[in-house]
Amino acid sequence: MEMAQPRQIISADYPFLRVRVGIGGQRTEALALIDTGFDGAVAVPEGWLDGTRNDPEGFVPLQMADGSISYAPVFVGIVEIIGFPALTGTPITVLGVEYMLGREVIDLYRVTLDHGTRVIVEP
Repeated sequence: MEMAQPRQIISADYPFLRVRVGIGGQRTEALALIDTGFDGAVAVPEGWLDGTRNDPEGFVPLQMADGSISYAPVFVGIVEIIGFPALTGTPITVLGVEYMLGREVIDLYRVTLDHGTRVIVEP
């Protein structure tokens, strides 16, 4: 029997959503910043991966706010906005110091940033 998907998730941790992220055997749960300026799917902090990781799938060019281009390693893993089904085969970029959800994931949902106080996510 399949579990019914919730009609919406509400986060009072504006502008963050609680997520689970996994690459290989490494998993974590964290608050991820909703970053509508990030075209990728998910970013995890550089310090999150342990030193025993396999080689990345590749490197992605990222344009920084100052217009410069940086290259970041990308892995394939899973991401789950907690309460909705996990997304497998998701590109996960290792970049910066915080967890971020980008447009490649956010665009799969209706996301309402409600008056700077809460985030409402609907399928």
